[in-house]
Amino acid sequence: MISPITKKEGLIAYAGKIGLVRNEDVLRFKKTYCVGKTLLANGQEVLATYYLDRKNERGELILNKAILLPIAENVYHLLYTKDAIWLYNGSVTHGYNDRKGRFYESVLYKAFILNELEGWEKIFDNGYVKIYKRKEEKKKD
Repeated sequence: MISPITKKEGLIAYAGKIGLVRNEDVLRFKKTYCVGKTLLANGQEVLATYYLDRKNERGELILNKAILLPIAENVYHLLYTKDAIWLYNGSVTHGYNDRKGRFYESVLYKAFILNELEGWEKIFDNGYVKIYKRKEEKKKD
């Protein structure tokens, strides 16, 4: 149950993690989230994840501010952005601080998801392909 106060319920979601066991890749699953509906700052209702192991002072599960990106039937990838779209504790905020893992710090993630890459300028973007070029340093006279 996401909230014992509002009686909001959800479904258990598992996080998958790949690891090595005896030199073989093994995919392991762990109960991590509860998936249920939430309202965004613009009033849109979306599916969201809530942490199973974190509750607020009222006993409600805490929202994990990630966009659910479907990649297969009942399989989602979590995207954390700097877009202020989430309602949380009475204010509008982004979800980037909720990110987990090195992937979200990678150059690929920053360039293709966040559209920001320090020291680089995007010169082409057709929605499928993005091309960046190194920013030219200003020469001192």
